Amino acid sequence: MNAGWVHAGLKAYQAYVDSQGKPELIHAHNSNPAGILAQRLSDTHNIPFVLTEHSSYFHRRLIPPSLITPLRKVLDNASVVGVVSPRLAEDLQEHVGLPADRCQWMPNVIDPEFTEATSAAIAPSDTFHLLSIGDLIPLKAHAELIEAFHFSMRGNNAHLIIAGDGPEDHSLQRRILDLGLGKQIKLVGRLGRRAVRDAIDRCDCLVLPSHYETFGVVLIEALVRGKPVIAADCGGPSCIVNKQNGILFPLKNISALAKALDHMSRFHDI
Repeated sequence: MNAGWVHAGLKAYQAYVDSQGKPELIHAHNSNPAGILAQRLSDTHNIPFVLTEHSSYFHRRLIPPSLITPLRKVLDNASVVGVVSPRLAEDLQEHVGLPADRCQWMPNVIDPEFTEATSAAIAPSDTFHLLSIGDLIPLKAHAELIEAFHFSMRGNNAHLIIAGDGPEDHSLQRRILDLGLGKQIKLVGRLGRRAVRDAIDRCDCLVLPSHYETFGVVLIEALVRGKPVIAADCGGPSCIVNKQNGILFPLKNISALAKALDHMSRFHDI
């Protein structure tokens, strides 16, 4: 638990009460630390609270053992426990012992930026444009995507844009150069919301090769813009991706990812 975060939250609550009056309901996002703060406010001020859980920390076993009991109290006492995917409900059951019937599946919503804006006219192209969006960290598996692209797309009329920043930036850049893919793969850094939407509109397929996702918002952003997707079967994507909208490939399977890229490129060529 981040004690400083909770302390700041208690001060923010008092400032809210001074300005707006006592709230009737508290909504916390993630049990740690927001749920712990909500539990404390609920106990002190007799206000019910609801919880939406997004965190991958349970699945990745990053919750300290000393926090399991406090977090279970939060989950037990919330009026509603919303989870963004059925897989996350299974994680809470496995790692915290929360009964499955305590969870309600509440998928993430999508930014109106993606639903309301019309798509710009994109000229037809012989190039197969792939896009991947996510922090440049091992969890997002961009290194595996680069390897899969090398196996199936090297020398083809295909380009891959990777959007995001993080500690793997330099190692990914080196690997791209080592594989001779500098003309086909570009790392473009972190993009703002509108730039993400525009990048999706320009691509032919979005790829999410992550080792774990509680949901996968970028998948629904791509789908609502009319783009097919390729995703690892890594939790949240399994409730989003199906044979009608994309390809779900086995987790950490570079060969299967390469085949998915090749399969999707053939649709582009039709």
